[in-house]
Amino acid sequence: MKTIILYSILLPAFATIFSSCQKDEAELPPDSRFPLPLITKDLRGDDTISGRDPESFLGKFVVDLYYGPAVNPQKIDIVVIRNDDKTNVKTIKADVTSFPANIELTGTQLTHYLIQQSGSETNLKLVLM
Repeated sequence: MKTIILYSILLPAFATIFSSCQKDEAELPPDSRFPLPLITKDLRGDDTISGRDPESFLGKFVVDLYYGPAVNPQKIDIVVIRNDDKTNVKTIKADVTSFPANIELTGTQLTHYLIQQSGSETNLKLVLM
């Protein structure tokens, strides 16, 4: 008697569950990922900028894509921003289209940018646009 009651409850429950499942052959949404750069420091470059000879600095880094070749940008510009003033940027390298890209940043480039600007305190950020 118990098994009859158990089967009479389970059978409609399973029938309801399986009949409510439908496979929709809907088209998948487009890939919502965007080109995300992956910046790594090249260990062959200098770690610090010398206070005595800042123009001898040679910084090296590698720009690659976080998602790999699955999501490629058309181009990326590498710029320096001083003191978070996004209206005044200095382009280090424009139109980078192949990845991974080895980028070199020299002390001469940085001092040239700093001479053009005025102000006592300097905070530089390397940004990809």
